[in-house]
Amino acid sequence: MKSFQLQTIGLLLISEIIFGSGIINPEKSLKASRVVEEIKIDGILSEGSWYEAEKASNFIQNEPLVGMPATFDTETYILYDNNAIYIGARMYDSNPEKILKELSLRDQIGNADNFRVFLIRIIVV
Repeated sequence: MKSFQLQTIGLLLISEIIFGSGIINPEKSLKASRVVEEIKIDGILSEGSWYEAEKASNFIQNEPLVGMPATFDTETYILYDNNAIYIGARMYDSNPEKILKELSLRDQIGNADNFRVFLIRIIVV
């Protein structure tokens, strides 16, 4: 039993070293930009604020190869005003016609590409 506990602790320490230290998941941040112009929710990032905002890129993948650079480039932006937070992304693909598009129930990923946003903490400076 003691050997199993030591092996488990060893695995947890290795996981923390790899994942917690930034080797696999480097710490990144993105500053949201305040906007004064109206942002149209149409899926087209045509407003000037999108081009002026700080860009997040160089993402890593979770599958099939955890921690490897993403297969295709993605650029993500965050804007905000007094009423909303706007998240925009440009996701590139060399064969967009091959992207799977399957409808599924809410909160189900289904057989399709997906883009997820997790808001952990927002600091307005």
